[in-house]
Amino acid sequence: SDTIITTTQSYADNSRLLKSCLSKVKVIPNGIDCDLFKPGLDTNLIRKKYSISSFDKLILFVGCLEHYKGCEYLVRALPIIAEGIEQVHLLIVGSGPQSVFLRQIAAALHIEDKITFAGYVEDDELPYIYASADVFVLPSVSCYEGFGIVQLEALSSGKPVVTTTLPGVREVDSDGVATLHVPPGDITELSLAAMKILSDASLAQWMGQRGRELVLEQYSWPKVV
Repeated sequence: SDTIITTTQSYADNSRLLKSCLSKVKVIPNGIDCDLFKPGLDTNLIRKKYSISSFDKLILFVGCLEHYKGCEYLVRALPIIAEGIEQVHLLIVGSGPQSVFLRQIAAALHIEDKITFAGYVEDDELPYIYASADVFVLPSVSCYEGFGIVQLEALSSGKPVVTTTLPGVREVDSDGVATLHVPPGDITELSLAAMKILSDASLAQWMGQRGRELVLEQYSWPKVV
């Protein structure tokens, strides 16, 4: 073909399949409906549904429960986070082959009371799920994660993000204005990043505002199209 479209330049640069034809690559990022995912929605709707205390700091993961998403490392990080943030809860939204495995890890770590597995949810519920969160975490560990559109959904919702330094994933917010980037699979750094945001409400609010601005400027449909 004459043109190959990819969502980020760094993903193309690090792709074994594309390295021989980089001159044909055109970058068109994913877009987001900023009128759907927005600040100001009811923050307690989802907490009430899943019996999550309004006093808990809520960590959110949204995505398929596949190995490359790295959700195992987020679950393993939760006990460390809970040492610094006593009232904390993790909401995992999505289904997939690692669902049982993740529940087994939670049981082994005795943190079942601090995790809610929501499973699959309807699309119209997602904006309220993001609204309920204090921080969104995408702990991807493999280049199978080429972009992570859930990052855009969280940023558009005015939420700070923790994700990894993988090519593509990092490029969504390459300057880190609303995102803390950690090495893939590093439970300690993942824990520290989450705690940094959860323990500083002013920082979380500032990052959330910058994230919303970033999405409006670069990833809203009018900008992308």
